[in-house]
Amino acid sequence: MSTYSSPSHFFRRHIRFYFASGMITFAIPLTVQAENITSAPVVTAADFDSSFLIGDAQKVDISTFRYGNPILAGEYNVDIYVNNTWFGKRRVQFKNSENKSKAQTCFTETQLLEYGVKKQVLTLQNNLSSTGCYHIEQWIEAAFYEFDSSRLRLDISIPQIALQKNAQGYIDPSVWNRGINAGFLSYSGSAYKIFNRDSNHNKDSTNAFLSLNTGINLASWQLRHNGQWQWLSQPADGQARSDYQANSTYLQRAFPNYRGMVTIGDSFTDGEVFDSLAYRGVDFSSDDRMLPNSMLGYAPQIRGNAKTNAKVEIRQQGQLLYQTTVAAGSFEINDLYPTGFGGELEVSVIEANGEIQRFTVPYSSVVQMLRPGLNRYSATLGQFRDHHIDATPWFGQIKYQHGINNYLTGYTGLQVAENYAAILLGSAIATPIGSIAFDVTQSNADFEHQGSKSGQSFKLSYSKLFSPTNTNLTLAAYRYSTEDFYRFRDAVWIQDLESKGIDTHAHGKQRSEFQITLDQGLSQNWGNIYVVGSWLDYWNRNETLQQYQIGYTNNYRGLTYGLSANKRQVQYGSTHSSNDTEYMMSLSFPLDFKTQSMSTQQLPSIARILASAVWSMTALATVLLLPDKIILNHH
Repeated sequence: MSTYSSPSHFFRRHIRFYFASGMITFAIPLTVQAENITSAPVVTAADFDSSFLIGDAQKVDISTFRYGNPILAGEYNVDIYVNNTWFGKRRVQFKNSENKSKAQTCFTETQLLEYGVKKQVLTLQNNLSSTGCYHIEQWIEAAFYEFDSSRLRLDISIPQIALQKNAQGYIDPSVWNRGINAGFLSYSGSAYKIFNRDSNHNKDSTNAFLSLNTGINLASWQLRHNGQWQWLSQPADGQARSDYQANSTYLQRAFPNYRGMVTIGDSFTDGEVFDSLAYRGVDFSSDDRMLPNSMLGYAPQIRGNAKTNAKVEIRQQGQLLYQTTVAAGSFEINDLYPTGFGGELEVSVIEANGEIQRFTVPYSSVVQMLRPGLNRYSATLGQFRDHHIDATPWFGQIKYQHGINNYLTGYTGLQVAENYAAILLGSAIATPIGSIAFDVTQSNADFEHQGSKSGQSFKLSYSKLFSPTNTNLTLAAYRYSTEDFYRFRDAVWIQDLESKGIDTHAHGKQRSEFQITLDQGLSQNWGNIYVVGSWLDYWNRNETLQQYQIGYTNNYRGLTYGLSANKRQVQYGSTHSSNDTEYMMSLSFPLDFKTQSMSTQQLPSIARILASAVWSMTALATVLLLPDKIILNHH
């Protein structure tokens, strides 16, 4: 038996159903918007009295609406946002799962890597298969997602510390420009005249100096040459002589994927671990100029936790240095621009609800300090060269530096030649009272007459910026070497002298050295005062060298000026000494008087390396006053 429903009954029944469904939809909140995601939302169950429904609407199962608008199983073409930043459109599959009130989606390792998650974060989950699909919180602690079906928007929240982050100013090496084929020439010249009023040595003299830097860029290679020409005239003796000395001539090429540079020809080692040496050969070294500007120099890595989407501000002495936003969870900031040699950093984490967390990070640096995770390396193979030593032995040298964390940098080096070997181990430590670097070098050298010698050299450095007074104190080096320790150059020199039959027992080697620098900045553009001191003594030579310098520098509208005094004292034993005191005034100003100039730091990294030409003109005048001389210098 069929039941007939009149049209009016049909419409009344469906109107009641749609009305009831509309009330349910209206009564239950829409999905939380993602702009202010703070943490994975916990939705409480909503109760709805079905007696409000009329007729057949009472048969509708409203339990699926107890936890908000449900996500129905299926495939959606959605806009994906990662930490409120649009990533792109993707098709996402939602599937029904047990014990869940709505369909869920899962994530693969490949997807998360595409979203910018660090590979090492995913590999920590040893119980998850790299080819499997899992809930996002299984991959990354504190991560979650929200799907707004009305806008087809999928918001994914991932703690900032789990994401890859490019430093400020980063440019992908694939878009670097090697520059154009070109040649360039830059030069610097100076001349000065000495009026000697010493009655015993009444000899005036004129000196001239010219420095040349020239090169050619062709394809991916660069040819470079540096040399100096000197001219000396002494009219009283009728003597005039000139000499040109080539310091370096080499080919070089950048390898951006390795952040390195290969150099072939006559050049110098960098001198960061061992003393700088001139060589003829090949060198492959890391080049920090390939880093973004924000990664040059040392600055600490800053870690913290945000309870919500938060703004992070970093200040030093009240001045804002850095500002960024982070998602809820742990965060890491590793691209802070360096600010000299230190000063405490003040970090503020401003939460979305107005709450502010504050903490400080100690910041001090010595030249050996590297940012956490950053490396420097070099490998050199070639012949030693020195204008004062005839011997040209082959040698190899390697060095490696690694920033372990905010507080510790390790470094090591090795030098090897036919009759010489040296190994160095060192570390730099940042502490609240300043940065300290310490290293020890063990050397072994074989000589024709002296036999085998083995010794050690110890070096200690300290640096501290006293923020309240803006005073920078640097104990640049205290080095002590045992009597049988030889630097590579000293060893080659002794070996060269022995091969010529020259007695070397009286040759003095450096025993200890102490240097200190104090730099005091003055407020209100009043300039800068500095004090420098050094002490040096030797083995097998009863001689002590002491030097002191004090100076003041400032600039005004492009004019740079300075005053300085320098004292040099050499003590020979306990009875004899020599003293020299100099006073100098200098003025420097640009000849073009341009109000603005482009800094090479503003150019892309590869452009700084391959820059084809630099044109500048500067006038420098100095007056050097000695007890019996007046020196006028024009540059």
